[in-house]
Parts: sequence; C-alpha cells; structure tokens
Amino acid sequence: MIDVGFSSFADAVPVLTAVFAVLLLFAGRKIAKAAVFLAAGAVTAVFAADFLSPYFGDVLVLLAALAGFVVGGLIGLFFLKVGVGLAVGLLGFSVASVFGVEMWLAAVAGLAFFIVGVILADKVLALATVFLGGLLLFQSMTAMGLPLLLTAPAILVLAVAGIYVQTRKR
Repeated sequence: MIDVGFSSFADAVPVLTAVFAVLLLFAGRKIAKAAVFLAAGAVTAVFAADFLSPYFGDVLVLLAALAGFVVGGLIGLFFLKVGVGLAVGLLGFSVASVFGVEMWLAAVAGLAFFIVGVILADKVLALATVFLGGLLLFQSMTAMGLPLLLTAPAILVLAVAGIYVQTRKR
C-alpha cells in the first residue's frame, strides 16, 4: 500500500478540494459545459429508451437513446446559455430595484441584462467558475492551516491567471 501521508480520508479532503478548485480556476467553463451536456444527455437518453422500449427492438431503442443523448446534450447547452442570461437579468433587475427605480424600468433593465447575459454567457460562466474555484481554494488552503497573508495573494494571482486562460481567444 502506498503511504501518502494522510491518516484518514478527512485529512485528504482539503487537498482534493484544492485540486478540484484549481481545475475550476483553469477549466471551469469546460467542466460546467461537459457536466450540463452529460446530465441533459443522460436524462434524454433514459427518457427516450424508456418511452420507446415497449414499441421497438433493442437495437432501435439503443440508437434512439444514443440520438437522444446527443440531442438532449445540445439542448442542455442551449439552456445553459439561457440560464446564465436569466441569472444576469435577475441580477440587473434586482440592482435596479434596490436603487429605487420604477418597476417597469427595472424590468427593462432586467431584460437588457438578460440579453447581454445570453450573448456573453461563456464569459460570465468563466467568471463564475473562477470565483467559485477561488472560494474553494481559499477554504481548502485555510483548512490546511496556511496563513491568510500567503493564501489571499496566491489565490488572487491564480484567479487572474484562470480568467485569462478561460477567456483568451485561441
């Protein structure tokens, strides 16, 4: 057995969290899109197979499930952009409402933010995953006992690098 220096699984949790946080910092947008594609595709494939199994043979059901997986995954990616737009639109509406703007004007602001959110969904998703990755990394580093004066600047540098990596043009 390989000795990695952990006396229990609880000792390894901050390290595993830090690894996942770094993955979110540098590839969070791709991870989120892959997770949405897999989840939506799996649900659609199961639904297609369950619905068609009484009427068709195994081969056709398997082909329909495979087609359902691909189509469902693509639909999930579309709804991911819509979901990001809804979140940004709700944020715009909420901010306008906090500043005492009339309801109809806050709704217009929310609609404008929704449109911008859909258009910039990839950038917003990258920023959100970098933010989440930074928070997770901060939590895991402090759980490992690292001092705040070392943790905060390191996370800031990694977050800036993560934003650059996720939003650069290829």
